[in-house]
Amino acid sequence: MKLLEVKNLSHRFKDGTEALKNVTFSVERGEFLVISGKNGSGKSVLMHHLNGLLKPTSGRVLFNNQSIFRDILSIRQKVGLVFQNSNSQIISQTVEMDAAFGPENLNLPKAEVKKRVNSALQNVGLEDKREHYTRSLSGGEKKRLAIAGVLAMEPEIIILDEPFTNLDLPGVKQVLKKIINLNNNGHTVICITHELEKMLAHADRLIIMDSGEIVCDDIPEKALISAPSYGIRIPGNIEKENTVDILKRMTWLG
Repeated sequence: MKLLEVKNLSHRFKDGTEALKNVTFSVERGEFLVISGKNGSGKSVLMHHLNGLLKPTSGRVLFNNQSIFRDILSIRQKVGLVFQNSNSQIISQTVEMDAAFGPENLNLPKAEVKKRVNSALQNVGLEDKREHYTRSLSGGEKKRLAIAGVLAMEPEIIILDEPFTNLDLPGVKQVLKKIINLNNNGHTVICITHELEKMLAHADRLIIMDSGEIVCDDIPEKALISAPSYGIRIPGNIEKENTVDILKRMTWLG
Protein backbone atom coordinates (compact mmCIF):
# COMPACT_ATOMS: atom_id res chain seq x y z
CA MET A 1 0.00 0.00 0.00
CA LYS A 2 1.42 3.39 -1.01
CA LEU A 3 1.86 5.59 2.02
CA LEU A 4 3.85 8.43 0.45
CA GLU A 5 3.93 9.50 -3.19
CA VAL A 6 6.17 12.03 -4.89
CA LYS A 7 4.91 13.06 -8.32
CA ASN A 8 6.92 15.05 -10.86
CA LEU A 9 8.56 17.10 -8.10
CA SER A 10 10.83 19.95 -9.19
CA HIS A 11 12.47 22.71 -7.18
CA ARG A 12 14.27 25.76 -8.53
CA PHE A 13 15.91 28.14 -6.06
CA LYS A 14 15.72 31.90 -6.52
CA ASP A 15 19.24 31.99 -7.96
CA GLY A 16 18.10 29.65 -10.74
CA THR A 17 19.65 26.46 -9.36
CA GLU A 18 17.59 23.39 -10.22
CA ALA A 19 17.83 21.28 -7.07
CA LEU A 20 15.17 18.75 -8.09
CA LYS A 21 14.06 17.78 -11.58
CA ASN A 22 10.84 15.86 -12.13
CA VAL A 23 11.36 13.45 -9.22
CA THR A 24 8.77 10.66 -9.00
CA PHE A 25 8.64 7.69 -6.61
CA SER A 26 6.43 6.15 -3.94
CA VAL A 27 7.02 4.55 -0.55
CA GLU A 28 5.12 1.52 0.70
CA ARG A 29 3.88 1.24 4.27
CA GLY A 30 6.49 -0.58 6.35
CA GLU A 31 9.25 -0.17 3.78
CA PHE A 32 12.91 0.54 4.57
CA LEU A 33 14.11 2.86 1.79
CA VAL A 34 17.60 4.27 1.40
CA ILE A 35 18.15 7.37 -0.75
CA SER A 36 21.75 7.99 -1.72
CA GLY A 37 23.90 10.21 -3.90
CA LYS A 38 27.00 12.32 -3.71
CA ASN A 39 26.97 15.79 -2.14
CA GLY A 40 24.78 18.16 -4.16
CA SER A 41 22.70 15.38 -5.70
CA GLY A 42 19.48 16.81 -4.24
CA LYS A 43 18.72 14.19 -1.61
CA SER A 44 18.57 16.58 1.37
CA VAL A 45 16.48 19.09 -0.59
CA LEU A 46 14.12 16.24 -1.37
CA MET A 47 13.83 15.38 2.32
CA HIS A 48 12.68 18.92 3.11
CA HIS A 49 9.81 18.49 0.65
CA LEU A 50 8.53 15.27 2.20
CA ASN A 51 6.86 17.02 5.12
CA GLY A 52 6.40 20.45 3.59
CA LEU A 53 9.42 22.35 4.92
CA LEU A 54 9.96 23.40 1.31
CA LYS A 55 7.31 24.01 -1.35
CA PRO A 56 8.06 22.66 -4.82
CA THR A 57 8.26 24.76 -7.93
CA SER A 58 6.08 22.11 -9.52
CA GLY A 59 4.79 18.65 -8.70
CA ARG A 60 3.16 17.17 -5.60
CA VAL A 61 3.80 15.15 -2.49
CA LEU A 62 0.90 12.96 -1.35
CA PHE A 63 0.40 11.21 1.97
CA ASN A 64 -2.37 8.60 1.97
CA ASN A 65 -3.48 9.97 -1.42
CA GLN A 66 -3.90 13.53 -0.07
CA SER A 67 -1.68 16.56 -0.68
CA ILE A 68 0.56 17.16 2.32
CA PHE A 69 -0.42 20.83 2.20
CA ARG A 70 -4.06 19.98 2.85
CA ASP A 71 -3.24 19.69 6.58
CA ILE A 72 0.44 20.49 7.00
CA LEU A 73 0.44 20.42 10.82
CA SER A 74 -0.95 16.91 10.82
CA ILE A 75 1.57 15.84 8.17
CA ARG A 76 4.48 17.09 10.27
CA GLN A 77 3.35 14.78 13.04
CA LYS A 78 2.95 11.82 10.69
CA VAL A 79 6.16 12.38 8.71
CA GLY A 80 8.95 12.84 11.25
CA LEU A 81 12.36 14.22 10.29
CA VAL A 82 15.60 13.47 12.13
CA PHE A 83 18.14 16.02 10.95
CA GLN A 84 21.85 15.48 10.34
CA ASN A 85 22.90 17.70 13.25
CA SER A 86 21.32 16.33 16.43
CA ASN A 87 22.32 19.41 18.42
CA SER A 88 20.00 21.54 16.28
CA GLN A 89 17.08 19.26 17.17
CA ILE A 90 17.74 18.94 20.92
CA ILE A 91 16.48 22.03 22.71
CA SER A 92 15.67 21.02 26.31
CA GLN A 93 17.81 20.64 29.40
CA THR A 94 17.15 16.99 30.21
CA VAL A 95 16.48 13.87 28.15
CA GLU A 96 12.91 13.49 29.41
CA MET A 97 12.07 17.17 28.84
CA ASP A 98 13.38 17.02 25.30
CA ALA A 99 11.40 13.90 24.38
CA ALA A 100 8.29 15.55 25.82
CA PHE A 101 8.66 18.83 23.93
CA GLY A 102 6.72 17.79 20.82
CA PRO A 103 3.75 16.09 22.52
CA GLU A 104 3.44 18.95 25.03
CA ASN A 105 3.18 21.42 22.16
CA LEU A 106 0.26 19.39 20.83
CA ASN A 107 -1.50 20.21 24.11
CA LEU A 108 -2.00 16.55 24.88
CA PRO A 109 -3.08 15.46 28.38
CA LYS A 110 -0.19 14.93 30.78
CA ALA A 111 -0.89 11.21 31.00
CA GLU A 112 -0.68 10.87 27.22
CA VAL A 113 2.56 12.86 27.09
CA LYS A 114 4.08 10.65 29.78
CA LYS A 115 3.01 7.48 27.95
CA ARG A 116 4.53 8.67 24.66
CA VAL A 117 7.77 9.79 26.30
CA ASN A 118 8.16 6.49 28.14
CA SER A 119 7.56 4.53 24.96
CA ALA A 120 9.92 6.68 22.88
CA LEU A 121 12.78 6.54 25.37
CA GLN A 122 12.34 2.80 25.75
CA ASN A 123 12.43 2.37 21.97
CA VAL A 124 15.81 4.09 21.70
CA GLY A 125 17.29 2.67 24.90
CA LEU A 126 17.46 5.90 26.87
CA GLU A 127 14.88 5.19 29.58
CA ASP A 128 17.62 4.95 32.22
CA LYS A 129 18.96 8.40 31.25
CA ARG A 130 15.71 10.35 31.36
CA GLU A 131 16.99 12.70 34.06
CA HIS A 132 20.43 13.21 32.51
CA TYR A 133 21.38 16.57 31.05
CA THR A 134 21.28 16.48 27.26
CA ARG A 135 24.67 18.18 27.03
CA SER A 136 26.26 15.18 28.79
CA LEU A 137 25.16 12.66 26.15
CA SER A 138 27.51 11.05 23.65
CA GLY A 139 27.05 11.63 19.92
CA GLY A 140 25.20 8.35 19.50
CA GLU A 141 22.97 9.06 22.48
CA LYS A 142 22.11 12.51 21.11
CA LYS A 143 21.13 10.97 17.78
CA ARG A 144 18.96 8.43 19.62
CA LEU A 145 17.35 11.25 21.62
CA ALA A 146 16.57 13.12 18.39
CA ILE A 147 14.88 9.94 17.15
CA ALA A 148 12.97 9.66 20.46
CA GLY A 149 11.69 13.21 20.06
CA VAL A 150 10.28 12.27 16.68
CA LEU A 151 8.86 8.96 17.94
CA ALA A 152 6.99 10.77 20.72
CA MET A 153 4.95 12.47 18.00
CA GLU A 154 3.86 8.98 16.85
CA PRO A 155 4.74 9.41 13.17
CA GLU A 156 3.93 6.90 10.46
CA ILE A 157 7.15 7.64 8.56
CA ILE A 158 10.58 8.40 10.03
CA ILE A 159 13.08 10.12 7.73
CA LEU A 160 16.71 10.33 8.82
CA ASP A 161 19.21 12.62 7.10
CA GLU A 162 22.81 11.30 7.25
CA PRO A 163 22.16 9.51 10.57
CA PHE A 164 25.81 8.51 11.13
CA THR A 165 27.48 11.89 10.74
CA ASN A 166 30.25 12.47 13.33
CA LEU A 167 29.58 9.15 15.11
CA ASP A 168 32.29 6.70 16.13
CA LEU A 169 31.88 2.94 15.63
CA PRO A 170 29.91 2.36 18.88
CA GLY A 171 27.66 5.31 18.04
CA VAL A 172 27.00 4.01 14.53
CA LYS A 173 26.08 0.60 15.91
CA GLN A 174 23.77 2.13 18.54
CA VAL A 175 21.87 4.20 15.98
CA LEU A 176 21.77 1.52 13.28
CA LYS A 177 20.32 -1.05 15.69
CA LYS A 178 17.55 1.38 16.65
CA ILE A 179 16.74 2.19 13.03
CA ILE A 180 16.45 -1.52 12.19
CA ASN A 181 14.30 -2.14 15.28
CA LEU A 182 11.95 0.68 14.33
CA ASN A 183 11.44 -0.83 10.88
CA ASN A 184 11.01 -4.33 12.30
CA ASN A 185 8.31 -2.94 14.60
CA GLY A 186 6.31 -1.58 11.68
CA HIS A 187 7.61 1.94 11.11
CA THR A 188 8.20 3.09 7.56
CA VAL A 189 11.83 4.28 7.43
CA ILE A 190 13.62 6.46 4.89
CA CYS A 191 17.36 6.96 5.37
CA ILE A 192 19.17 9.59 3.32
CA THR A 193 22.88 8.83 3.29
CA HIS A 194 25.99 8.49 1.15
CA GLU A 195 27.40 5.93 3.62
CA LEU A 196 25.85 2.83 2.09
CA GLU A 197 28.49 0.52 3.52
CA LYS A 198 27.06 1.02 7.01
CA MET A 199 23.46 0.00 6.44
CA LEU A 200 22.37 -1.04 2.95
CA ALA A 201 22.28 -4.75 3.86
CA HIS A 202 19.18 -4.03 5.95
CA ALA A 203 17.22 -2.00 3.37
CA ASP A 204 14.41 -3.08 1.05
CA ARG A 205 15.21 -0.62 -1.71
CA LEU A 206 17.78 1.91 -2.91
CA ILE A 207 17.16 5.13 -4.80
CA ILE A 208 20.22 6.87 -6.29
CA MET A 209 20.07 10.58 -7.08
CA ASP A 210 22.35 12.66 -9.28
CA SER A 211 22.05 16.34 -10.22
CA GLY A 212 18.53 16.54 -8.78
CA GLU A 213 17.19 13.49 -10.59
CA ILE A 214 16.49 9.87 -9.72
CA VAL A 215 18.90 7.83 -11.83
CA CYS A 216 18.21 4.43 -10.26
CA ASP A 217 15.38 2.94 -8.19
CA ASP A 218 15.59 -0.78 -7.49
CA ILE A 219 16.26 -3.48 -4.92
CA PRO A 220 19.74 -2.96 -3.38
CA GLU A 221 21.58 -5.80 -5.14
CA LYS A 222 20.50 -4.45 -8.55
CA ALA A 223 20.89 -0.75 -7.74
CA LEU A 224 24.44 -1.35 -6.50
CA ILE A 225 25.61 -1.89 -10.07
CA SER A 226 24.98 1.80 -10.81
CA ALA A 227 26.33 3.25 -7.56
CA PRO A 228 30.03 3.73 -8.47
CA SER A 229 29.05 5.55 -11.67
CA TYR A 230 27.48 8.29 -9.56
CA GLY A 231 30.31 8.78 -7.08
CA ILE A 232 28.95 6.48 -4.36
CA ARG A 233 31.58 4.37 -2.63
CA ILE A 234 30.87 0.69 -1.98
CA PRO A 235 33.07 -1.92 -0.24
CA GLY A 236 33.77 -4.09 -3.25
CA ASN A 237 34.46 -4.36 -6.96
CA ILE A 238 31.27 -4.47 -9.03
CA GLU A 239 33.17 -5.77 -12.06
CA LYS A 240 34.67 -8.74 -10.21
CA GLU A 241 32.19 -9.61 -7.43
CA ASN A 242 28.57 -10.67 -7.20
CA THR A 243 26.48 -7.76 -5.90
CA VAL A 244 24.69 -10.10 -3.48
CA ASP A 245 28.03 -10.91 -1.85
CA ILE A 246 28.97 -7.22 -1.71
CA LEU A 247 25.61 -6.36 -0.18
CA LYS A 248 26.13 -8.83 2.68
CA ARG A 249 29.16 -6.79 3.78
CA MET A 250 27.28 -3.50 3.78
CA THR A 251 26.51 -3.32 7.48
CA TRP A 252 28.41 -2.22 10.57
CA LEU A 253 26.66 -4.75 12.78
CA GLY A 254 28.89 -7.66 11.81
